[in-house]
Amino acid sequence: MNDLLGLSVTALATPALIATLVACGALALLAIRHPYLARIGLRNMPRRPLRTALVVFGLMLATMFIAAAFAVDDTITLAVKTIAVFNLGRVDEQVVGGDGPLGLYSTVVAAQVEQVLAHNPHVAGVAPALVVPNLLVADQSARQVRGGVSGIGLMTNQAGPLGNLR
Repeated sequence: MNDLLGLSVTALATPALIATLVACGALALLAIRHPYLARIGLRNMPRRPLRTALVVFGLMLATMFIAAAFAVDDTITLAVKTIAVFNLGRVDEQVVGGDGPLGLYSTVVAAQVEQVLAHNPHVAGVAPALVVPNLLVADQSARQVRGGVSGIGLMTNQAGPLGNLR
């Protein structure tokens, strides 16, 4: 766990320690200046030990739930990143021409298709594209991961009106 709510844990440790020491110091100072308030606050501990134990147990349980939520979040994030890197492999992008593993058409075929469809009123534009199915997409702002997304790459300089597609 290197960060908590987007902030570095090491950067949060010093202010949290200082705040805790200031709060404990303020309580100790109040107990010294007003001992009767300290006695009133602490007198129910020996009188009602079961209630005291229940309150302490509840606070420990709440702390454990919060810590477990942060740990599970980090575990899931690490697992998704590991799966994404494993599925993508060592190469992020591979472009192959001809009849390679992507099954691309040659530029001659693309020119023929553009020429045939250029005068068709039902066609807005023709653009060479590369479609990759079943991508794993991680949205950093929403902290969500989506699978089964198809990615499309267009050559915008040859796409005509399709070049504005987003």
